[in-house]
Amino acid sequence: MRTTMKGLLAVPALVACLPVLNASAAQDLQITPVGPVTFSAARVSLVDALTGSDIGCSSVLRGQAGNDLVINGADFNGCEGPAGITFTISVSVPWGFWMSSYDSTSDSVRGEFTGVKATLHGSDECDATISGPGGGAGTIDLSYSNITGILTLGGGDLVVNTADADCDPGLVNGGDAVSLQGPYNSNPKLTMRPGQPER
Repeated sequence: MRTTMKGLLAVPALVACLPVLNASAAQDLQITPVGPVTFSAARVSLVDALTGSDIGCSSVLRGQAGNDLVINGADFNGCEGPAGITFTISVSVPWGFWMSSYDSTSDSVRGEFTGVKATLHGSDECDATISGPGGGAGTIDLSYSNITGILTLGGGDLVVNTADADCDPGLVNGGDAVSLQGPYNSNPKLTMRPGQPER
């Protein structure tokens, strides 16, 4: 299944690292309430780490919360990059979720979305693909606050896998590291903590 997204941009990096749980604890995840969830952002960014270029757009992620969190839809709208270039991006879903740490003081979790791949087409006829290293599925780092209900994306291992001759090398090149960055509001507000999954 694929979903469409238009554009790329730049936003602040994630907060400082949280204490890391061991692998078995990281897999024991309890999310409430169970059911559909929507994450909405007024502005997110896909940023090229080498050139500094970014394309900005609004975004909505749709998913299902339960014993896990799965993102099964992703929309990116009104996306525009440098020099007024607009972009259309097709994104592969679903994205999985992996919780790597929980901070009881701030009541927040840290982890990553997995299974991320995308293709990019610009109004300047630039065509590029985005994936993990070597063309496999990539990851996006995240943090989530149970207090505010804000999901923050930034970091991960995404790279520009291919970029054709129409792509401006001052903006994007094959092999460049890229990251999707930005804050999303959760509706309903989820609570994610380690523990026995809800049955």
